[in-house]
Amino acid sequence: MSLLKELDLRISANGGLFFSCQTGPGSPLDKPEIVAAMALAAEQAGAVALRIEGVENLRAAE
Repeated sequence: MSLLKELDLRISANGGLFFSCQTGPGSPLDKPEIVAAMALAAEQAGAVALRIEGVENLRAAE
């Protein structure tokens, strides 16, 4: 089992949501401020863990 799958199962077992904030290169959503907004919305909806692609996106979402 992959590490991400195991993490996802553990989070789910404890009643939490694991949310992935990733965009494709060149996507209209591929902007740090948009990824940060998606991460905040996920957190407000009860996410207990986030997966964010890219250093700039991660910094924007901190």
